[in-house]
Amino acid sequence: MTDIQAAIGSIPPVTRTLVLGSLLITVGAGLQLLPGRYLFLSYDAVVYGFQLWRPITSIFFWGKMGIPFIVRLISLYQSSRQLEENRFSGRTADYVWMVVFGCSVLAVIGLFWPFPVLGYGMAFMIIYYRCRCAPDAPANLFGVLQFTAAYLPWVLIGFELIVTGAIPYCPLMGILAGHIYFFFVDVRTATGHSNLLATPQFIQKMFPTQQQRAMWAAEGANQMWGGAPRVLGGGRHHQD
Repeated sequence: MTDIQAAIGSIPPVTRTLVLGSLLITVGAGLQLLPGRYLFLSYDAVVYGFQLWRPITSIFFWGKMGIPFIVRLISLYQSSRQLEENRFSGRTADYVWMVVFGCSVLAVIGLFWPFPVLGYGMAFMIIYYRCRCAPDAPANLFGVLQFTAAYLPWVLIGFELIVTGAIPYCPLMGILAGHIYFFFVDVRTATGHSNLLATPQFIQKMFPTQQQRAMWAAEGANQMWGGAPRVLGGGRHHQD
């Protein structure tokens, strides 16, 4: 048990939340421990039934269990961990914002398309962005087919097409969400334009970097001690 806890604790926090949340909700619904009918995304249930949790639970609900679910979950874990430990190292707030923005795009599309489960879309959003950040990195499918990371999202789309026999619209929407974030945060800023998707201040305050914590601690100390001389020395001293 201690080894399992240590292994889970070694996973970066955002990746751990995404993977464990997806695993618990999808497996829980598959084993009928959770009511699946209340987990998927539904326009009528959200808008008219005020079941406002559905856009969140649908992100972690992947539908049926099976080999495709395991493959996608592993791909999510690998891509998310690589992003969190490299691209977003020390910037948890930025990674949280990327996930929140992408999932919000998926939820809006899912309400009107509709897509009842959005877990696959969330996974492909993260996989796509990771591959755009490191397009020349080596990648493979089941350790057999070797290629560069730039092709990984499309190889996985092909795998989805073969396994399900249908066009994987939700994963494609995940790629769209990932590309929107990539365009505004990476491509647009590289040409000198402002970042229109900069991480909001309230998220930065929720997940501060070590540098921000140290800066806020120093500011707090300055405010506490800096006011003392003004209080003690506020009046003039008169000599008899």
